[in-house]
Amino acid sequence: SDKKISGNQLIDNVVDYVSDTDHWIRNKKTVGVVEYATIEGMKIKSKLDTGNGSFNVIHAKKIKLLNNSRISFNFNGKTFVKKIIKTQNIRFGGGEDEDRYVVAMNMSMFREKNEPIMFTLDDRTHNVYNVLIGKKYLLHKNYVVDVAKKFTHK
Repeated sequence: SDKKISGNQLIDNVVDYVSDTDHWIRNKKTVGVVEYATIEGMKIKSKLDTGNGSFNVIHAKKIKLLNNSRISFNFNGKTFVKKIIKTQNIRFGGGEDEDRYVVAMNMSMFREKNEPIMFTLDDRTHNVYNVLIGKKYLLHKNYVVDVAKKFTHK
């Protein structure tokens, strides 16, 4: 049966549909599992980690709490002093967890605009990559990771 609606109802329905981001078609960018990220002006080999809950991680050494709101650490041979955004509890497989400091680091990928991105600080001495980029950032940028590829955009 044909349903009759007013012009205003039609407009409301169209506006509701278009406003719902689930209906938006965005261009996705296919990227590799390992890419370069520019963090604080330094080009760093980074793993795009689709299995990582949502947290970006950088390899930080000599982490020192300066006061309740600031922290110093070494990353890629440079010393940084940053505001502590928060402390994040990170859970690992096997039921283990730890609290990590979160700081904002300026980052860009693929010659895009630099923006402050939240990173947890961790000693990644025994890991292959000093930087993990998590799912939240990948979704934010509309990146699709092809695990068969590396360094897709030099």
